[in-house]
Amino acid sequence: MAQLAENFRTKALITGLCVGFVALAGIAVLRADAPRLFDGLTHRALPLVIASAVFGLLSLALLFLLQGRWSYRSDASD
Repeated sequence: MAQLAENFRTKALITGLCVGFVALAGIAVLRADAPRLFDGLTHRALPLVIASAVFGLLSLALLFLLQGRWSYRSDASD
């Protein structure tokens, strides 16, 4: 069971990094393709964009640092 949890943790880390990269690339594309939306994201919605980035990085950090601490543990041996 511990190996299964570790596999899911690794996949979650990789997926989180990929999603973060796609989000950054999407913001860069918005600047050229949808300047009005980009302007809204960098002015009025900037606190939400920053909060999203901070919480995403925090989630990745917790996944990385707390490996195995909160995983499912049963009385049966693996």
